[in-house]
Amino acid sequence: MCTLFVYKAEAINVDLANQLFHDGEYQKAKKEYLLAVNSGNPAIYYQLGMISLKEDTPNKDINAIIWFALAAEQDYENSAQIYSEIMSNIAPSEREKVIAIVAKFKSSYGIEKVKKKYYPELKDEQLKNKISFENSTDSSNHFETTELFEDDFEQSFDDEDPSVFEDDYDSGWTDNTFARQQPRSIENRNYFLVVDYDVAPDGSRRDFSPVQVIGNPRKGIEQLAHSPLSTPMLDNNSVSFVHRAYLGVANYSIFQIRKEFPSLYSKIRKLVSRLKGSDVADEQYKLALIYSYFTWLKIEDQQIEELLLDAANKNHARAQFEYGMKLYREQREIKTSLKWIEKAAQAGVFDAQYRLGKLLLDSPFVKNDQSKAAFWLNAAAYNGHMMALKHLTYLKLDANVDELIDVKQAIENLDVMQSTFKDDPEYYYLRALAYRNKESRRLDLAVISMREAIDLADDYGWDVTEWQNMLKQWTSGGSVTIAEIEEG
Repeated sequence: MCTLFVYKAEAINVDLANQLFHDGEYQKAKKEYLLAVNSGNPAIYYQLGMISLKEDTPNKDINAIIWFALAAEQDYENSAQIYSEIMSNIAPSEREKVIAIVAKFKSSYGIEKVKKKYYPELKDEQLKNKISFENSTDSSNHFETTELFEDDFEQSFDDEDPSVFEDDYDSGWTDNTFARQQPRSIENRNYFLVVDYDVAPDGSRRDFSPVQVIGNPRKGIEQLAHSPLSTPMLDNNSVSFVHRAYLGVANYSIFQIRKEFPSLYSKIRKLVSRLKGSDVADEQYKLALIYSYFTWLKIEDQQIEELLLDAANKNHARAQFEYGMKLYREQREIKTSLKWIEKAAQAGVFDAQYRLGKLLLDSPFVKNDQSKAAFWLNAAAYNGHMMALKHLTYLKLDANVDELIDVKQAIENLDVMQSTFKDDPEYYYLRALAYRNKESRRLDLAVISMREAIDLADDYGWDVTEWQNMLKQWTSGGSVTIAEIEEG
């Protein structure tokens, strides 16, 4: 009566699928939903159920029952009601067969199965502890920082430039990927930057992901990268963590904004006035971001959280991610923070997919799992998330799980990454591993790339001990003579 398919989730782009569904392109939408079905998102199951009901096939009711049963398992909207209504139309003699088919699908796509296969498992013993810096438990100043490099501000951007915050931020606030809103008229002048990044176990700042950008913040990011933090510690071990910084005009006081950028000040005030009091999820989300980004508005942190949480509860995926990451950075309710990040990843937020994968690799609060991480990194990388592609390439070259190793694909990835990561020491380290691991090994080129990686990393203040030791293994006494690595 029904065929059980196994879907390989290469892309989780729910926005695209939803748009296709809205446009009546049901078969195209179905294809996109099926690519994301492994994520366990009940909304996807629900939509697949709705599409099944629209299909002109003999088994449409049975297919719909399967999808609505999966959605109902997570109490999604009225899926349980629809499931019961359709099931009541099934002949009594056929119901046991249908129930067996549903059970078979649940064995692959049921919430417990999906969570076990793809989602983080908490380290309960660590949840009572907090990451500290310099052995201090009071590390709040390391979670949200405003940093101003004054030598970057010799000129001011054009306060009257209409391209600044064009269209009431419609493109800027809703797209959280890499720096896309960079009006040409203000390049190389003042900039506004909110940026997320990782703090490595050695305290170095890496993997910068601009959240909101106006102007050209390159020099500010460079200075941030050259300013390591103290070592993040948890239970006497150095660990990785996530950080957010506000640079440039994002750090200005209300007096500076009013004096130097009166038009910008006026635009922000008007926008706040328009959004304030709205119960529309997207407008609540935008208002929360404005309050968060422009600290001179002097809004209580609790009010920002309430806006984000209200929008998140209305299934606003980006609000779910922002709220989850806020809790995580501040080390409050880690379990709850992961729940919201997971929901956003399920919904197809690429940054959430990347962050979930990264947490599975190095968060001290969850059991690290490279296979689970690869699933989410692959989903984000498939949709063009370059940071996800970098860490996925790490796994393809140096994973502990043999099934993840794919040197050929890693080399292709590195070619795609070259222009984006030309100043990133880890790019050259990955190049070195690729030269060493590929079928026609080139240790001479591996050494050259490793030295480039070490030189760049040393300039940023990274701990390069491990890389230096690897280089010694590849050379004779540090000279240019190449010595073959003895495997095993």
